[in-house]
Amino acid sequence: MISELLVCLDGSPQSVAALTTSVALAPALGAAVSVVTVSEPGSGTWEDRAWLDERCADAGVHPHRRLVIAADDTVGALVDLAAPETVLCLTSRGHRGLVDDSLGSVAAGVVSRAAEPVLLVGPRTTAPARFDVVQLCLDGSELAERATAPALAWCRQLHATPWLLTVVPPDAASRVGDTAGIAPLERAIRDVRSAGLEPEWDVLHEDDVARALAGNAAKLEAAVVFAGTHGATGARQTILGSVAGGLVRHASCPVVLVGPAAR
Repeated sequence: MISELLVCLDGSPQSVAALTTSVALAPALGAAVSVVTVSEPGSGTWEDRAWLDERCADAGVHPHRRLVIAADDTVGALVDLAAPETVLCLTSRGHRGLVDDSLGSVAAGVVSRAAEPVLLVGPRTTAPARFDVVQLCLDGSELAERATAPALAWCRQLHATPWLLTVVPPDAASRVGDTAGIAPLERAIRDVRSAGLEPEWDVLHEDDVARALAGNAAKLEAAVVFAGTHGATGARQTILGSVAGGLVRHASCPVVLVGPAAR
């Protein structure tokens, strides 16, 4: 059960967006909000703590924990904080498979190395106002399907309906027929029903997979979108490659990515 959203702040105004989003999500999840920043060894922690206090005051939140960690390896320090009950929350612009973002390569590194799902807030993300839909993106890959279990955990805490979605390019649909994209959905529907939840689902036929996924989430007013990713630039136009970055970049709601190291 998720009991804490741990927001990673890096001193930039962009990273504060993750705090605003987490403040909106936390009450619906029944979770606390904590904040963390990683500084260079030997730098003053007093200034960092004062900055964290100012950002929390601006967001109207009293953090459960306020952490200042001195470390050379920012990614490693953050990954060590991830736990089944603690979700790391970061800001990302979603460029180039999450590598070129406001935190440098930190977001990609955390997604790639974390043993738990990571919540990313993109440049178009606004704090969710509704919490009754969680969208799960599927493409038939093992990594994408591994996002099912954590997505259902969020559904239970939010009392939300799981909405299963796959996007098939029109040329693939014309080659394979109307059955294109159905197989991963059928497996996911069985898994969701066996977990005691009743899903909604759809297959979209679009060339721009990331925009289609983000657009559907906006139409549903989803609280959050789940997807699997390897956390780096990939050649394949699937959720495993550049689609994850595009999804984060275009989504109006936060995106939870389940990386290759996730349990």
